[in-house]
Amino acid sequence: MATCHDPEGWRVVSRVREFDTTLCFEEGIILSTILGVLLILATGRSLALWVAPSKERTRKSWWILWAKLTFLAASLVASLTNFVLIITQNKSVPVLQSYIAEPLALASAILLTYFNHTRTHTSSSILLVFWPLYIGGLGIWGRSFWTTQNDDEHIITALKAAVGGLGLIAFALESLGPEYDKEPDLGDNKVHTENPLITANLFSVWSFGWMTPLMKKGAARFITETDLPALRPHDESANLGKDLENALKKHTLWKALFIAYGGPYAEAAVLKVIQDCLAFLQPQLLRWLLAYIAYYQTARFGNTEGGNRPSEIQGFAIALLMFVASVVQTITLNQYFQRTFETGMRVRAGLVTAIYQKALVLSNDERTRSSGDIVNLMSVDATRLQDLCTYGLIAISGPLQITLAFVSLYDLLGWAAFVGVAIMLLAIPLNTFIARILKRMQEQQMKNRDKRTRLMSELLANIKSIKLYAWEFSFVRKISETRNNQELNMLRKIGLVTAFNMTLWSGIPLLVAFSSFATAAVTLSKPLTADIIFPAISLFMLLQFPLAMFGQVTSNIIEAIVSVKRLSDFLNADELQLDARKLVEKPVLNHGDEILSIKNADFSWEKQAVSPTLENVNLTVKKGELLGVFGRVAAGKTSLLSAIIGDMTRREGEVVLSGSISYAPQNPWCVERALRASLVS
Repeated sequence: MATCHDPEGWRVVSRVREFDTTLCFEEGIILSTILGVLLILATGRSLALWVAPSKERTRKSWWILWAKLTFLAASLVASLTNFVLIITQNKSVPVLQSYIAEPLALASAILLTYFNHTRTHTSSSILLVFWPLYIGGLGIWGRSFWTTQNDDEHIITALKAAVGGLGLIAFALESLGPEYDKEPDLGDNKVHTENPLITANLFSVWSFGWMTPLMKKGAARFITETDLPALRPHDESANLGKDLENALKKHTLWKALFIAYGGPYAEAAVLKVIQDCLAFLQPQLLRWLLAYIAYYQTARFGNTEGGNRPSEIQGFAIALLMFVASVVQTITLNQYFQRTFETGMRVRAGLVTAIYQKALVLSNDERTRSSGDIVNLMSVDATRLQDLCTYGLIAISGPLQITLAFVSLYDLLGWAAFVGVAIMLLAIPLNTFIARILKRMQEQQMKNRDKRTRLMSELLANIKSIKLYAWEFSFVRKISETRNNQELNMLRKIGLVTAFNMTLWSGIPLLVAFSSFATAAVTLSKPLTADIIFPAISLFMLLQFPLAMFGQVTSNIIEAIVSVKRLSDFLNADELQLDARKLVEKPVLNHGDEILSIKNADFSWEKQAVSPTLENVNLTVKKGELLGVFGRVAAGKTSLLSAIIGDMTRREGEVVLSGSISYAPQNPWCVERALRASLVS
C-alpha cells in the first residue's frame, strides 16, 4: 500500500490551492496508474513479440530505432537519477512508490520499442497512448509540485521535465513506424499496393490519415482501379464466405452472422455508448460554463467580495474540457461508423458468397426456384442486412440516449421533464402497431417482387418462342399487371405508412420540448435562466435524433427479419447427394485404365420419386475410348450424363470415377470473343 507524505492526504481536491488536486492523488493515482498499466501491457506484449521472427529493415529504419532507444535510455537515466537523489539526500516526496514505478515502466518501454520495431509492421499502440497520457499527467503534477515545494527540491521537477521532454521526442519517433526493404507479399493482388490500414498507427486510424495518399491522387487526377489498395486478407470475399460457412454448420443464420462478423460490431456498440455519454456531457459542461460566466460577471461588477471571485483557470479548464470531449466524441463517432459500415460490407459479401455456393449444389427438388429469386436474395435481402448493420445499433443506443436525456432534463427542469416522458410513452403503442403493419406489407412486397422477377426470367429464357408465336404482348400484360397493380401499389402503401411513422417520430421531440418548458414555467419556483434554458435546448436537440431514427430503424429491423427468414429457407434447402459417386484420386492414368465404373445403379431426379428414372445401369469407360450414347428423345441420354457428374440421386449400386471430368450441357452459351470464336469453341 502506497504511503502519502503530504499534509493534504489522499483527498482529490486541494483545500489550500485554488482549483487544483492534491499531490498524493496526482502521484499515487494518476501517474502511478499510467505507469503500472504500461509496465503490465509492455511486458506482456514484449514477451509475445520475443518469439516472433525479426523483419528485414532499411538503414533509415535502423537509425530511427537507435534514435528512439537513445532518447528512451536518456529518460531512464533521468528517472533513475531522480530516484537516487530522493533516496540519498532524503528529499520529501508525496508518494515514493511512483518514483520506483517510473524507471521500471521506462525499462519495459525500451524493450517494447525494440521488439515492436524489429518484428511488426506498425507503431506500438501501447506507447502511442502512454506518452500523451503520461506527459499530460506530468504537466498537471508539475504545476502543483512547483508551487508547493522548497527551492532545493526543484531539481525533482527539472528531472521530471527532462523525462517528459525526452519522452515527447521518443513519441514523435514512434509515430514514424517501422520501414522494410522488401515489398510486402500481396499474393494475387500484385497490381495493387498494400492496404495502408495494415501499417497505419493508432492516430492514423483515428484520424483517417491513412487515406491521405489516395486523396492526393484523387485531387491530382482520376483514380483508376490500380490506384486502389489491396483488400485486407480478412476482408476478401473468399475468407468472408468461409467464416460464414463454418458458423452456419452449428448455428442459425442470425447467430452465424454474429459469430462470423460480430467482433467489430461489438466494438462499435462500445464506441457508440462512449459517444452517447460524451454527447450528453456537453450540455452539462455548457451549464457549468454559463453558471461560471454569470458568477464571474457578478463578482467582476462588485457584487461579490474580491476574495470570492472565481479563478479564471476554472473557466479555461471547463472550455478545455468541452474541446477535449468534442474531439473524443468525433473520433468515437467516426470509428463507430467505420466499424458498422465494414460489418455491413462483410455481411453482404459473405451472404452473396454463401448464396452463390448454395445455388451450385441445390438438389433437383429445390431447383424449381427461378434465377430471379436467387438474384433477389443477393441484391435485395443481403443488402437489407447490410443496411441494418449501419443503423441497427440505434435500437440499443436510442433507449440509452433517451434515458440520459431525461435524467439530465429532470436535473434541469424537475418533474416538468416527465411530461415529455408521458408523451413518449403514449407514442410507443402507436409505433408498435405501425411496425406490425409494415412487417405484413414487407412480406407481401417480397412475394410480389419474386413473382415479377420469375416472369421476367421466364420471358428472357423463352424469348425465341415468345417472339415466334407473337406472345410478347401477353407477357407484357402479365408483367405490367404484377408490377403496376401489385408491386407499385404495395410500394405506395408502404411509403405512406413509413412517411406517417417518420412524421410521428420527427414531431414528438418538438411536442416534448414544448410541453416540458410550458410545465416548468408554471410549476418551477425559480426563473428559467440561461444556464437552464440553453442546456435543456441542447438536450432536446440530442433527443431528436434517436426519436427520429426509431422509425427508420424499425423499418430496417422488420425488413431484416423478413430477409433472414427467406435467406434461412434458401441456405437450409436440400442439396445434391454427397455420396452419389465415389471419387478416386490416382497420380497417373495410363492408356486403357478404367476411369468410370457404374454397376447395377438406379438413379432418379427426385429423392421421393416412386420409380427411378434410370434402372440397372452398368457402364465402364476406359481412358482413350471415344464413347457415344444413342437413343430416341427422352430415352435418358442427358440423365445418364447428369448421373455421372452427380446431379441425380443414386438409389442403388455404385459409381466410381477416377480423375476429373468436364460437362458441356446442351444450353447455348457464348464467350467474350467474336461470334465465330464462340461457335468454333
